[in-house]
Amino acid sequence: MKLKFSKLGTAWEIFQTFFALLASVTYVIQTYRPMSEMTAFDTVALVVFTADYLLNLYCCENRWQFVISVNGVMDALTIFPTILDRVGNGHSKALPFIRFVRVMRMLRLVRVVRVAGAHTVSAVRKQIYTIILLTACLIFVAAGLFHAVESNEDAQPDLRFGDALYFVVVTIATVGYGDIVPVTSAGRAVALGVIIVSFTVIPTEVSRLTQLIALQSHFRTTYHPLIGKPHVLVVGHVAEPRCLLDFFREFYHPDRAMTSMSSFEGSSNHQNEVDPSVVELPCVIVGPKEPSEEIINLLDHPVLQNRVTYIKGSVMSEEDMCRVGADAARACFVLASKSAPNTKQTDAETVMRLLAIRNYNPDLPVYTQIVSPVFIDYISGVDADHLLCLDQIKISLLAKSCLCPGLVTLISNLFRSSALVNRETLTNWEQEYAEGMALEVYATTLPTVFHGLNFTQTCQLLYNISCGEVILLAVYEQPTSSASKTTNPKKPIRGSKTMPQLRRYSWTLKPEQSAQMLSNPGSSMIMRPGQLVYVMSESKKFTMTSSIANDLKIWLAKGNVLPARPGKSDAKSKRPSLLSKKRGTPSNGQHSTTSDERADRQRQDEILIDEPKYPVTGEAIQNHIIVVSDLEQTSTLQFAHMLRHERHVPGSNEYHPIIFLSWSSPKNAAAACRDLSEFSDIFVMLATGDSKRELMRANILGASRCVVLADKANIQEIDGESVDSQTIFHYLAVLSIQAEYGMDTTSGLMPMVELNMPRTMKILDSTLRKRTAISFQHRQELNSLVMGTMVVPTEVVAPTVFPVKSQQERAPDDISDIKWRLGKANVVKNIYLRGADNIISLDQQVKLSKRISSKRTLIKRELEFTRRHYFDVQTATQF
Repeated sequence: MKLKFSKLGTAWEIFQTFFALLASVTYVIQTYRPMSEMTAFDTVALVVFTADYLLNLYCCENRWQFVISVNGVMDALTIFPTILDRVGNGHSKALPFIRFVRVMRMLRLVRVVRVAGAHTVSAVRKQIYTIILLTACLIFVAAGLFHAVESNEDAQPDLRFGDALYFVVVTIATVGYGDIVPVTSAGRAVALGVIIVSFTVIPTEVSRLTQLIALQSHFRTTYHPLIGKPHVLVVGHVAEPRCLLDFFREFYHPDRAMTSMSSFEGSSNHQNEVDPSVVELPCVIVGPKEPSEEIINLLDHPVLQNRVTYIKGSVMSEEDMCRVGADAARACFVLASKSAPNTKQTDAETVMRLLAIRNYNPDLPVYTQIVSPVFIDYISGVDADHLLCLDQIKISLLAKSCLCPGLVTLISNLFRSSALVNRETLTNWEQEYAEGMALEVYATTLPTVFHGLNFTQTCQLLYNISCGEVILLAVYEQPTSSASKTTNPKKPIRGSKTMPQLRRYSWTLKPEQSAQMLSNPGSSMIMRPGQLVYVMSESKKFTMTSSIANDLKIWLAKGNVLPARPGKSDAKSKRPSLLSKKRGTPSNGQHSTTSDERADRQRQDEILIDEPKYPVTGEAIQNHIIVVSDLEQTSTLQFAHMLRHERHVPGSNEYHPIIFLSWSSPKNAAAACRDLSEFSDIFVMLATGDSKRELMRANILGASRCVVLADKANIQEIDGESVDSQTIFHYLAVLSIQAEYGMDTTSGLMPMVELNMPRTMKILDSTLRKRTAISFQHRQELNSLVMGTMVVPTEVVAPTVFPVKSQQERAPDDISDIKWRLGKANVVKNIYLRGADNIISLDQQVKLSKRISSKRTLIKRELEFTRRHYFDVQTATQF
C-alpha cells in the first residue's frame, strides 16, 4: 500500500501504462499482419508484465485476494500471450484472441489517473479524465474482442481492426447502419455486452461527475493575470458588504489614479506622472467562505463587474495563493473586522495572514489594517509596508473632538473621496459644506523651483500660483539608511514608460533616521529634493507635479517674483532637531520602594470615585468630559493620552477633568485605575443602574462634552442584524436629559458616539434627524415671535418718562437695566424651548399648548416693555 501511493509507485504505474499503450498499438499492427513476428518486443513484454505482477503480489497485504481479484486476473492473463505464441510457433488459430488479452492492460489508464491525480488534480477534473479514458478503453477493448472472435476463417477473415472499431462505436451510439454485423454467436454476445456495459457504467460515472460539480464551488477557480496588467489582492475580513463597498468606492474613484514612485527614488528632475496602465487595476477578493447574497449583488454591479473577482481560498494555503496569482500581484490589502467582539483574536488572525503572505512572496507590498494598537509591534516586526490602526485613529479623533467640535467630520471628509453635487439645489450653508467636503488630501512632489524655500514660503507660493486650489499641509521626511549610498537599484531609463515600482529593494536595511511626518513646521523646515508633501485640493489634477510647474510658469509670466530663499546660516539655526528626545526632569529626592507603592495605591484609590467631587478638596467637578466606556485598556489609555499632552495644563481652555463612567466589573475598574494613575484629574465611576440615572450622577448637566465609546462585548443580534444595543441606550439617555432640561441639538453636550455596526448608525441617524427637525421647527417659531415684537417704529418717541439728567449719569444705569431685561427675556425663551423639546405624548402636547400660550403672552409683555424703555433712553440721550 505504501509503494502504491509513493513517488516510486506512481512512476512505475505510469511506466506500465505507457507500455500497455505500446502493446495495444503493437496488437493493432499485428491484426493487419497476422503472420508477422515481433520476438524481441514479445520477450520484453513478457519480462515487464511478469515483473509487474510479481511486484504487486509481493507488496499487497493479502496475496490470495490479489490473485483472485479482477486486476490480478487481468495482469496474469497478459503474461500468457507471449508464452503461448512461443509454444504454438505463431501458427495457433487462437493467436488473435491471445494477443488481444494485452489490450486489456489499457484499463490501467483509469487506475493511474486515480492514483497519480489524487493530490494534484481536482475531483471534478479527475472524474472527467476517468470518464474519457473509461470510454476509450471500453471502445478499444470491445473492438479488439469483436475482432478476435469474428476474424477467423469460419466467420469474417477479411475483417480488420478498424472495421471492428467502427462497429463498436456505431453499436454504442445505437445507430446500427447494418453494413457490419456479427456472424458468430460470440460476436453477437460481444455486441450485446457492449450495449449493456455502455448503458450502465458510463451513466453511473456521468452521474458521479454531476454530483461532484454540484458540490464544487463556482468561486473556487483560478485567476490568470494578464501580461502587463497586474492585479491587487484583497484578503482578511471580506464578509462584510459595506466594508467592501467603501473600499472599492475609494479604490476606483477617478482621483485614485496611481502615480509613479520612481521620482522619490531616482532623479529629482523626473516628474511624477499618471500611468494610465494602472489607473484601473483588477482586484481579486480572497475569502475562505462562499460569498453572501449581498456580496454577489455587489460584484454584479456594472462598475465592479469586469474589475473585481471573488475566489474562494485561504492565504494560509500555498495552493490557493498560487491560484490567485499572489506571485504576480501588484499589492495586497489585509482588511480587519471593525465589529469583532474579540479584537485580540482578530488582530492575531491578521498577523498570521501577514506572515503567510510574507512567506509566499516577500516582495509583495502589504497594506494592513489592525483593530487594537497592541499588535503594532508584532506587525512591525514582520515588516509591514503600511499599517493602519483603526481603534487608535477613532479614539484619537474622538478625544480631539472634545476640544475641537467637528474634527471627526473634517478629517473624514478630507480623507474620503467625493465630488461636488449640483449647487443649484442646495442652500447657502449646504453649498459651503459641499465645497469643503470636496476637498481631499493628496501626496505629491514639488518641482525643483521650490527647493531651498522654507515651509511658510512654499505654502504661500503654492496657494498663490494655484489661485487657492492647493493648500500645503505637511511634509513627509523619508527614512535614510546606511546602505542606501552603496546600493544601486535599477533605475528606470529616462524616457521609457515603466510600471511604478512599489517593491522594496531590501527589507533588512536599518534606517539611520526614521520617517517623520511634520505638520505645518513653519519657517524652520527647508524644502529639499526627495521630500513628499501632503496638500489639500479639490481634484488630483491640481496637485500633480506637472500641473504645479505649469501654474508656476503662468504665475511668473504675469510679472510675479519668487520669494527670496533664506540663508544657509538661518536655515541651520532655525531647523529643529528632528531626532531630539525630550528628557524628563530628574527627581529631587530618592524615595523608597514602599513609599512609592503606597503613593501609587493612594492615587489609585483617589481615581475611583462614587460622586463627581475631587477626593482631596471635596469640590464638585465641573466643565468635565464624561466618557461612557467599558474600560478596555488600549481605548482608555489612548483617550487619556490625547487629552493630557504637555500643552494641556490646568487652567487652560484645553484642559478638562475626565470621568470614565463604566458598567464593568470592579476588577476591570481597578485595572483601569492602575493604568490611569499617571494622569491628573482623571477619574473612574462605576455604574449599576440605568443610563439616565447614572449620567445624572456623573453631573452631566455640568459637563462640557459627553463621549460614548462602543461596548464590543454587548453587540446583540436582532432579527439577523447586529446592533450596538448598549450604545443606543446610552445615546437615548443623553437625548432624554437634553430634552428634559431644555438643551436643543445645537448644545455642546451633544454626545459623540463610537459605533461598531453600520446598522446602528442608521438607527441613531433617524432618531437624531427627527429630533433635530422638531427643535428647528420650534426654534423658527420662537424667532419669528421675538422678531415680531422687536420691530423698530419709524416715528420718534417723545421723552415724557425720564427726568432731565446728564448723559454721563443716565447712560450706564439705563443700559445695564436694558441688559437685565433682555436677559430675563432670554430666560423665558429658554423655558419655552425646554417645554417645546419635551413632547412625548398627546396629553403632554395639550398641557404644553396651554403653557406656551401663557409664556408667549409673557414674552410679548417683557419684550414690548424692553423695547419702549430702550427707545425712551435713546431719545432722552439725544437731548
